[in-house]
Amino acid sequence: MAHAESGRRLVDLSLYAAVRSWAASLRFLGQLLLILSPMAVVAFYLDRPLAQHFKPLFGGPFHLLAIRVTELGKADIYFGLAGLGFVLGLALRRRFLRNQSVYALAALTLSGFLVQVLKHLVGRQRPYADLHLEATRFDFVNSNYEWHSLPSGHSQVAFTVAATMVLLGPKQRVWQWSWFVLAAIIAMTRVVTLNHWLSDTLIGAFVGVLGTVVAFRLVKLER
Repeated sequence: MAHAESGRRLVDLSLYAAVRSWAASLRFLGQLLLILSPMAVVAFYLDRPLAQHFKPLFGGPFHLLAIRVTELGKADIYFGLAGLGFVLGLALRRRFLRNQSVYALAALTLSGFLVQVLKHLVGRQRPYADLHLEATRFDFVNSNYEWHSLPSGHSQVAFTVAATMVLLGPKQRVWQWSWFVLAAIIAMTRVVTLNHWLSDTLIGAFVGVLGTVVAFRLVKLER
């Protein structure tokens, strides 16, 4: 009985369960927020030491590799792929492909909108623009790109794609975890390249999953 109850709890914590109802979505997001909140607090204290560690590495092989990998977090790549899938679904009359593309576009659009609103409202200075790497410089309601550090947009995109692939892709656990590991690597490159503080990436990851879960609840298509 205890084993069965434990199994049900694990299901309740999954993305699959989260998108079944609004109550399940709120429960999942609340639990995720409880997990990430203390991590974000710890990350805030690590922001400055990490930036100070990576700054001297600028121009080196590790930094150059991070610059290449971080390109995988650009939203236009995935909007393009989802848009192509939608067009192909229409042209080939493949409802499954068309619908999958709609879910992906909805998740990217909603999470992207949320992250941009937060960026403009919070106004945190990016590490590369912070000469003393203080990690505490904020200017609320700011339209300057150099003050759009929190949350990380690349991290949001990476985790939106990861959550979407978990919901729409193969059900094997190894593939599902692989998407989130890749998303975490992309998020970390934002710290290495001094585009974001570590805490920015955690908040960006949460926004990415949040936007995906809400988008899947809002969009109702036959799958």
